Amino acid sequence: MLFLRNTLLLFLAIVCFFNCKEKQPPKSVIATPLEADSLHVETAEVPSEETVKDTISYRNQNWHPERGQYYFSESYHFSYYNETISSEEGSATGEFGFYVDPESSTILLEKYIANYADEMTDYIIVHPDKTYTVGYTDEFGNQQILKENLMKVEGLTEKIQYAADDFKTHFTMMDETKTFGVNRYYPKKLKSMRYQRTYPMTQDTVTLFVAKTNLPTKALYLVDEVLSELGMPVSQDYGFVLPEGALVTQEHYQAPGGERIGFQLTSIMAAEYHIQLP
Repeated sequence: MLFLRNTLLLFLAIVCFFNCKEKQPPKSVIATPLEADSLHVETAEVPSEETVKDTISYRNQNWHPERGQYYFSESYHFSYYNETISSEEGSATGEFGFYVDPESSTILLEKYIANYADEMTDYIIVHPDKTYTVGYTDEFGNQQILKENLMKVEGLTEKIQYAADDFKTHFTMMDETKTFGVNRYYPKKLKSMRYQRTYPMTQDTVTLFVAKTNLPTKALYLVDEVLSELGMPVSQDYGFVLPEGALVTQEHYQAPGGERIGFQLTSIMAAEYHIQLP
């Protein structure tokens, strides 16, 4: 009888241990740079060698930047919400995204998928060297090309350096990961690490999930600094505070009044988008 009672107590102790362990909230750890091995592009399955060869071959046939010819084979799609905006002022929910050439990590912001406000701008090619090729239609209906350089913006270098120095102070990495961009028809997805961001003036906190990528994310997030009239659908200053390649896959903030603001990566998909510069 004593043996059975001790066995029962041991069993209950084990059950309690695992139940309590599962209910513990995510632990915070010391904020570290986002080059951590846990932040990476995770591939759900490996395409066949023939498929890879065919894809690269088609891409190389249609990728000739020296001739103004570009081809993008991936698209990233996000959904956003902003409950502080009333229905009279505009939509509180929506979608935005961009195209990618995975071989060069070049990004394309096209007006219909990116959902920015400027109607004259047809597209912006975001190059890995922090330059932009902007295609727009002038008042006479003619297609024009504009070249811009992120690092030529006055005072931008100092702002980026100042914000980078504050990264460890205002970002806390949490012991939690989450996967975004899952699409049953395409094998790429992003495993992301949870961060908590604290704004120094208000002490408000924002929950972020961040993935490490090969994309030129600084130029992506700071495009409004160069093209102020562009009007991206979600206001982002991550180019100041996050290192190159860090892509925010989810943001969530709750205002003092209870309103929710945020966005998240919903899918990564195969695409086929061609650009021929005039």
